[in-house]
Amino acid sequence: MKKPAAFILAALGTLSVNSWAGPSDLYVGVDVFGSDNDFHLDYPGGSDNYNSDGSGFKLKLGVLLQNDLRLQGYLLSEKFDDSPFLGSNERLGEIGLDLIKEFIISPSLSPFIQGGVGFGGMDLDSYYYSDDSVGEVNLKVGLGLMVRVTPVLELLGGLDFQWRQWGDVTEYDPGYGYYTLETEDDSRRFYIGANFHF
Repeated sequence: MKKPAAFILAALGTLSVNSWAGPSDLYVGVDVFGSDNDFHLDYPGGSDNYNSDGSGFKLKLGVLLQNDLRLQGYLLSEKFDDSPFLGSNERLGEIGLDLIKEFIISPSLSPFIQGGVGFGGMDLDSYYYSDDSVGEVNLKVGLGLMVRVTPVLELLGGLDFQWRQWGDVTEYDPGYGYYTLETEDDSRRFYIGANFHF
């Protein structure tokens, strides 16, 4: 009985030592963010501009590449204080891909820049629109700072600048009938998060 117990303790000790030897190539993570969004709407005979704050979270799965590069896929959920689309649920779901370049100052400190692309959608209220949902595509660039707390845990914060193009939707107005609404926005997203290597 003592030999198996000793073997298990030795194996756990080895795993513990290896976990501190350095991060693996794969990681999972989560970010929470706030956003500042400037929407621009075009419709027949006019246009409108307004600002809306938002907040949400981002789940990530990433891999370390050569030359201090990272590639990560993500799932994102964002809720706007005021949606550009009447009667929508005001929540955007999105998937995307980010490419990150680290500039390693020390084993525990790494500023980074990143670029990415995302695709998403939001449900619409059929009373106001002939469509049940609206899609969007976006491009973003950003910068931030990563702090390695342990070899398997990183904390990070950053700022992204994003341009987002929404799909055209057919909106209904009791005074004007149906018309096409074109929407785009520029946004700033501030976030903090954590990555866990495995």
